Amino acid sequence: MNADSGVPLMDLDDYSGQAAMIRMLRAHEGTGYDRGAAVRLLAEFPNPDREILFEVVLTDPDSTARSEATHTLLTLVGLDEEVIWGETLLNISGRLLSTLTTVRVPAMAELRDIIARWEAGAAAEDLGLTWRSNNKAIHKLVDSIDSAKPNLSTHGLDEVTGRERVHVENLVLLRLDTDRRAVRAAGTLLVYRAVEPLRELHATAEGHARAEIESVLDVLTG
Repeated sequence: MNADSGVPLMDLDDYSGQAAMIRMLRAHEGTGYDRGAAVRLLAEFPNPDREILFEVVLTDPDSTARSEATHTLLTLVGLDEEVIWGETLLNISGRLLSTLTTVRVPAMAELRDIIARWEAGAAAEDLGLTWRSNNKAIHKLVDSIDSAKPNLSTHGLDEVTGRERVHVENLVLLRLDTDRRAVRAAGTLLVYRAVEPLRELHATAEGHARAEIESVLDVLTG
């Protein structure tokens, strides 16, 4: 089914297209872009099935579809764009794009909790959705992620505690599958939450990358 076929069905008040799009999303038919378009159309139906959106976020093999489903969910519950693009939700969204199930599952739990509490009446501020770090060491870490530096900036981060420490660990976790510098940073910063994701990553790693993961795992589990 082409996702665009949902448009005329909605114009005719024929909601049978909703079931067809759900089948498309669950069967992972078409490309990730097709499924992302289906997610956006699904959200236009009255009382859209949120559970299928959660399912796409967690299980779709394509990051484009997962990204669309995450943004659609946050929009459906009434969060504004400024909050959606804030540090907290961007970090969760980033981890939901990881190829590692052991990174996505905890991020999904956080997303569900935030949405449930938001709909129960909690303010964005109380949920930490407007929080921003002013820590210079964290800003240097973020800047180094998009740089060509051989290692991520970790100087000063061993002194970070509380919410900022969790934020740092999340930044490392969301890069584990795509950036070997994050693997090394997990060892340097003793990110124990990275143990299971590293084990998952190790299962398909080869050569020097595999050896590097093993070395970091030795540090974290030794």
